[in-house]
Amino acid sequence: MLTLSKKKMPVNLDLIKKSLLSTVCWSVIGGAGNGTVISLAFGEKVRRAKALGNSRLTEEERLFEGEFSLFVECAWRLQTQEAVLCTSLSSNHEGGSRNNELMQLVGKHVVNLDIRLPGGDLEITFEGGRMLAVFADQANEVDECGNYTFHSPEYVMKNGCKSSVSVLPRT
Repeated sequence: MLTLSKKKMPVNLDLIKKSLLSTVCWSVIGGAGNGTVISLAFGEKVRRAKALGNSRLTEEERLFEGEFSLFVECAWRLQTQEAVLCTSLSSNHEGGSRNNELMQLVGKHVVNLDIRLPGGDLEITFEGGRMLAVFADQANEVDECGNYTFHSPEYVMKNGCKSSVSVLPRT
């Protein structure tokens, strides 16, 4: 069961679905040096207050952030109806299949999004049939690892340890 911590806004997992449906993914970050973590940017490009200095990012990624973004720290899998394309444990070396497969999401619209309880697992389907499955599997209370964080213009929703959910106004 999803629980709340630091409740400042009502938790409504449908907010993610309503926010992302029909948006375009314009950035996927998750290559060498990021471990299993990936970050996806959706919707309008919003100019950052200060450009990022990371030379591995594109100029667009250094200057802009997504109107909506998803930061995934837990296990994930990219697949089609026919095959598993890559996972959070696939090699993330430059030119590897993981990076090549994830980059295929850039420019694609979100056509469906399912949220599975009790953990809040996500299934994001993109035009062309690729589906990103996010498994909220973090339960290590000592390290306080999170599963994923969703940013919108108004709020930040974090699915944390043991799928405890917090929603805070975005500042």
